[in-house]
Amino acid sequence: MAYCEILKLFKGMLVLIHIPTVTVDEVSLTYVEPGVLYGYRLEYQTVIYYLKSIFQFHNETVNIWTHLVPFCFVFLKTYICINNLEDATYVSVLLCFAFGSIMYTLFSVLAHTLHSKSPIYHYTCYTLDYMGIGYYALGACILVYYCSCHENYYAMLENCFLPVVVVMSWFGFLCCTVSKLHYRRPYPFQRKLWSICSFGFQFVLVSSVVYARYYDSLINNAISFPNHHTRMFVYLLVSVFFFSSHIPEKFYPGKFDFIGQGHQIFHIMVSLVTFEQFNAAMIDISYQTRLLTNHKPRADQILLAMLAFTVLVLTTIYFLRPTIRNRVKEDSVLEQMWKK
Repeated sequence: MAYCEILKLFKGMLVLIHIPTVTVDEVSLTYVEPGVLYGYRLEYQTVIYYLKSIFQFHNETVNIWTHLVPFCFVFLKTYICINNLEDATYVSVLLCFAFGSIMYTLFSVLAHTLHSKSPIYHYTCYTLDYMGIGYYALGACILVYYCSCHENYYAMLENCFLPVVVVMSWFGFLCCTVSKLHYRRPYPFQRKLWSICSFGFQFVLVSSVVYARYYDSLINNAISFPNHHTRMFVYLLVSVFFFSSHIPEKFYPGKFDFIGQGHQIFHIMVSLVTFEQFNAAMIDISYQTRLLTNHKPRADQILLAMLAFTVLVLTTIYFLRPTIRNRVKEDSVLEQMWKK
């Protein structure tokens, strides 16, 4: 009897995690991913259907959970870091970065959960996803500048840094959104370049204030050797590779539809980058507070930067609404032609 009850329970669990899916030939071209042949969810279902699918198995399940889990851990990591701070003036910096991390993981989960509902949901969700990345980029820049900047660059950049990174984060968001609306599937590599080059240029430029510390450490045998940043740089390079290449599913179509997609690995690596940034900031704060006694972060300036970015992004989304609607109409016409 016990065996029969266990078997019934197991079958019930299988029913709960099972979700009807369709193949690449049965789904709209809008949702097709390179090398992914099976496991697409049905279109035009209720929002509840897609929310339930978070706990069911399809080709977006791992993409959802590889950012849903980090989303939860960001709260824990933020709490631990703030409680271990030696200088309370850095609370605003950590909260800014935490907010950016929460936004990019949250909107990523939202996009991978709901984008299959309809074309308008698809483009809207990914626009919000790019907004989340913009918040993360801005928060990361602020974290690097206030916690990890070489002391010689701090005063030099003090008056222009925040306005510049606000504009650069907004520009990265704009590039991702415009390239999504401009190119059609199967997307050419140029679309990836829009994303990589916009946010990549921002990363390289802002990280230069840390590279100077590597040079200073090697030349002058400084005690502030920033080796704690190295893992973060390596994880980031690996994440960019998997984001841009669609490896391994590109070379083995149908073999990595559910687990092992390049985008899933990208999610994991970016999450590791985020937690390494938290760790690096905590190490640097303990060192930088002794060097930058006359240059402390101001919460009002950081908040103003976040608000300015929010206004820029929301204004851009407002003016892009007609473009999104036109793109949905064009996709509908092309879809009908493609099916014929």
